[in-house]
Amino acid sequence: MKNWNWKKIAVFAVLAAIVFVNNGNVSLWDQDEAAYAGFAKHMIETHEYSVPSFTWSEVHRKPPLHFWLISLSYRIFGVNEFAVRFFVALAVFLVYLMIYFFGKKFIGEKAAFYSAIVLGSSFFVPLLGKLAVTDGLLLFFHTLAGFALLYVLTERSWKWVAIFWIAVAGGLLVKGPPILIFTGFMIIILFAFHPQRKNLLILHPWFFGWLALAPLVIWGYIAWQQDNGQFIKWLIDWYVLKRVDSAVFGQTGPVGYYLVTIVLFFASYFVFFPSAFKNSVKEFWSKEKSAWFLLAAWFVAGWFFYEFLKSKLPAYVIAAYPGFAMAIGYQMFVAEKNDKDLKLMKYSAVFHLIITLSIVTGLVLVSKKYFDAAGYGQAFSIAMVYLMGTILGLVYIWTGQTEKANKTLLFNGTLFLILVVLALLPKADALRDATKQTALYIQQKAGSTGVIVVQQDFGHPPSLPFYLETKVKSDTIIYDNNFETADSIYNSVNNCVLILSPSAASRFEKKYPAVYVKHIESMAVDRKGNLEYYIVIKKQ
Repeated sequence: MKNWNWKKIAVFAVLAAIVFVNNGNVSLWDQDEAAYAGFAKHMIETHEYSVPSFTWSEVHRKPPLHFWLISLSYRIFGVNEFAVRFFVALAVFLVYLMIYFFGKKFIGEKAAFYSAIVLGSSFFVPLLGKLAVTDGLLLFFHTLAGFALLYVLTERSWKWVAIFWIAVAGGLLVKGPPILIFTGFMIIILFAFHPQRKNLLILHPWFFGWLALAPLVIWGYIAWQQDNGQFIKWLIDWYVLKRVDSAVFGQTGPVGYYLVTIVLFFASYFVFFPSAFKNSVKEFWSKEKSAWFLLAAWFVAGWFFYEFLKSKLPAYVIAAYPGFAMAIGYQMFVAEKNDKDLKLMKYSAVFHLIITLSIVTGLVLVSKKYFDAAGYGQAFSIAMVYLMGTILGLVYIWTGQTEKANKTLLFNGTLFLILVVLALLPKADALRDATKQTALYIQQKAGSTGVIVVQQDFGHPPSLPFYLETKVKSDTIIYDNNFETADSIYNSVNNCVLILSPSAASRFEKKYPAVYVKHIESMAVDRKGNLEYYIVIKKQ
């Protein structure tokens, strides 16, 4: 491990801490993460691993690899939030390591090190390690497949051919087509423009492609037998056809949406964007096809197609992020070696400062609106530290001290993310954890109960059934939004718990004025309105 020292070990330890710390303390996010946690739990309980199933989670079903890994994690760590997020956090951290260990062949050791920190201190990718959606695991397979293609192109290596197709197979079992879109476009770009294009023929997609599809096909066949194809047909319609020609859940945006989000997510390093873009475009058309071409091919393959889909979410272009991070890291390294881009970087510094001021202002205003005085004070302090660090880094740019600027901006971006994860994320969690607090209250006051009636179904948050099933011992949980059902069970069952909506609680309190009703409320992150639960506990 040449050039590997305690400083690099410390940096990667910090990047690991960012994706792992507090993962067991922050409540599950609705909708997707809580649904996936429920799928894995249901798989263990029923031994049905082919068709995902859980209360209020039907629209979140996907191919099963992510759920299988969560199930495995449950067996290791128990059924809890840390277990839900473990393999995704590990996958994101392994992406950082891949960028360093595999990327240094193409952009050099120092640039690859910079690139790993850039991605690890961006505003989006590290948070995927703290949110057990499929995109963190998919990013791992995207990155592995991307590097495998570059190694096949430059080395004509059978080892990397095998790694490439294993990555494709894994990506298909996580989310289906996205891995084919990314690798397909990347192969087309490399084959069309790179002088070593013939090396790609060793991939033999007409043979190995079918092998990579085999795990998905086998799982699909088994799942088809379970319900006569209903789930597979729904999956194709919902996750492929509808996202091509329509917006799902209103998740849409204009062409250019993804470029804007990428600028925001990598805002800590905006000063390097214009120079990296200029060098990528310039080298893309050169005969030598330097590292800039490879990074541009990676980015375009992961980004371009999705700009023209009607359905849009930031995670759709997750494959492009490693290529973008490496372009920034490479530009930082190049700027240390010569000053040909210094003038452009000075102009870029002005826009960098404007973007930073916007981010800082937004953080302060949002924290003032939602946090208490102590939380607002912490957020304000973090924002000012980030602003001062950014200004110092830009001053180094203006004075031509590029290496100091690089180290300052890398440190500043990483420190900001650490402070957000340690200080602000737990405070934000307290604003949206009504489902978990409801289950904990019932656990504390009732211990165990015969029947739980969930009459309040606003938003259908999967975290509520997940926490009720994992925190409360009960014989039966009934989901019925009719007040009469809840009232009937209250009168006929000695040990029961009612979880009522505001209107139902008002009716209950009028009918039973002497009965205590506990009110728990928090924000509903995924929709307008609040999650409000009125809890009635009846014990024998």
